[in-house]
Amino acid sequence: MVGGVQHFQRINEYCDRRKGAFPFLVIRCACSRSLKIADSDRSMGFSRACRAFVGAGWRVAAQRADDQCPQCVAGFSKSSPRPASSPAAPAKPKVPIMVSPAQAAPAAGRADPPRQPTPKDRLKIQTALAECYDDEASRYRGSDCDQALAERLDVPRAWVAEERERAYGPDRCEADGHDLDALKSIVAMAGEVSAKHLELAATAENLGRNAKRLADKLAARGVK
Repeated sequence: MVGGVQHFQRINEYCDRRKGAFPFLVIRCACSRSLKIADSDRSMGFSRACRAFVGAGWRVAAQRADDQCPQCVAGFSKSSPRPASSPAAPAKPKVPIMVSPAQAAPAAGRADPPRQPTPKDRLKIQTALAECYDDEASRYRGSDCDQALAERLDVPRAWVAEERERAYGPDRCEADGHDLDALKSIVAMAGEVSAKHLELAATAENLGRNAKRLADKLAARGVK
C-alpha cells in the first residue's frame, strides 16, 4: 500500500563523477518504462519522493504494480499503444415528440382524492361510539380504542378518530386506568424492596466489620 518510501525500489548505481556507488529511488510502470531519482543521503521520505515522481508526470497508485508512466497516464496501454479509434458518427438531430396536454399531465395530478365517509358510514360510527364510549369518564369502556372500533366496523381509523374527537373525549380506555394503577403499585413495591435491600446490605456490612474486629482481637491473643 502507498504510505512508505518502500513503495519505490531502492538501488545503488555506479557514478563516474563521484567515482563510486550512488543511491537512487526507482518507480516502474507495467509497460517497462521506469524513472529514477537520486537519494544522496538515503533520507528521502515517501512524500518528497512521491512529489518528485508526480511532478515528472507519473501516477503513484495504491499498489506498486499499478504505478503508471506519463505515456500510460495520457491514455496509452501499459503494454502497447492503443489503436486509433475511428471518428464518431455525427449525432442525429433529435425530433421533438408531440404529446397532447392530457398525456403531458403528471400522473400525480390524476390521483384520486382519499375516500370520504358517507352519511351511512358516519351514522354507523356514531352508533358504535354511543355504545362503547363512557361520556362521564371520557374514555372507552373495557379495552376498546379507535383502532379496535375501526377494525370491527371495517372503516378507516381516521374516520373513527374524527367522530370521537368531535363528540366525545380522548382515545383512552378503562383498561388503561387499571393498567396505570397496577403500574403505580408495582413501582411502589419495587421501591420498598429496594429500601429493604439497602437496609440488609448495611446490616451485613456492619456484621462483617464486627466479625473482623473480633477475629483480629483473638488473633492478637494467639487464638485461632
